[in-house]
Amino acid sequence: MRTKETCPPPDCGKVLATTSGPVVVAAVFCLVFLVMGTAFSFSTFAYDLGRDLKVGSGSISFMFGCAMALLYAGGLFSGALADRIGTHRVAGAGALLAGGSLVAAGAVETVWQADLALGLGFGLGLAVCYTPAVAAVQPWFDRNRGVASGIALSGTGLGTLLMPVLAKWLIDTQGWRAAVTVIGLAVATFGFVAANWIRRPPELPARSSLPRSSASLWKLAHEPTFRRLYVAGFLSSLVLLVPIGPPGPNQSPSRAQDQLAKRSRQRRLQPENRRTGGAYRRPAETEVPA
Repeated sequence: MRTKETCPPPDCGKVLATTSGPVVVAAVFCLVFLVMGTAFSFSTFAYDLGRDLKVGSGSISFMFGCAMALLYAGGLFSGALADRIGTHRVAGAGALLAGGSLVAAGAVETVWQADLALGLGFGLGLAVCYTPAVAAVQPWFDRNRGVASGIALSGTGLGTLLMPVLAKWLIDTQGWRAAVTVIGLAVATFGFVAANWIRRPPELPARSSLPRSSASLWKLAHEPTFRRLYVAGFLSSLVLLVPIGPPGPNQSPSRAQDQLAKRSRQRRLQPENRRTGGAYRRPAETEVPA
C-alpha cells in the first residue's frame, strides 16, 4: 500500500497531508453510500411523485431508467475527464450536480421537469462522480486491491439498505418534497467533502501519459475474452437494473391489497363451485330487526 503523504501541485492542491490508501477507501465508501443509496431509494418517492404529477408508474420508472443509463454510459467520458483535470474535481462536481438535481426535484410541477431533474440531472451527476471515484481506489494499493475495492463499494450496499429507511421517515414526517430536498442537500454537501479526499497517488501523473490510439481500442474490441466479458456484463445489467414501477396514482397500495384479497377469495371458491356444478349461492343475510 502506498502511504506517501506529500504531493506536488497542481494535482493535489490543498489536500490534507493524511491522504492515503485507507483514507481514499473511506471517502469512496461515503460517496457511493450517499449517491447510490439515494439512487436505489428512488421507489420510496415514486408513489407520491406520481400522485402529485398525475402520471403512471411507467413514466416514473422511465426517470429511474434514464438515470441508471446515464450512470453507466457516462463513465467513459467522466473517466477521461478525471484523467485530465483530477479525480477529486470531477467527483466533487458530480456530487454537487446530483445533489442540486434532487433539490430541484423537490419543486417540480410537471413530468418534463421531473424528467430533467431526476432523469437527466441526477443521472449525469451519478455518471460524473461514480466511475472516477471507484477507479481511484486500486492505484493506492500494491496488494489486496480487490479487498480495498470491495470495502469501498460496500458503501453502495449499506446505502441501499439505510437510505430508503431515512427517505421513508422523512416522507412520513415532512412530505416527499421536503424529503428529497433534504437528501439532495446532504448529497451535495457531504458528497463534495468526501470527494475532496479522493485523489490519485502523488507519484502518478494527473494526465495519462499513455498514447491514445483508436487502433488499439479496435484491436481490444476484437479480442474474444473482452467480447465475452462485455456480453456478460450487458446481460447481467438487464436483470439487475430493470426499473420496477410502483402502483400508479389511481391505484393506492390499499386498493391493490383489496384486489389481491378478492382474487384469493375467488380461488378459495373454485373447489366449491366445481362441487355445485359452477353455481355459487351467497349465504342469506341475517335480517336485523329495526
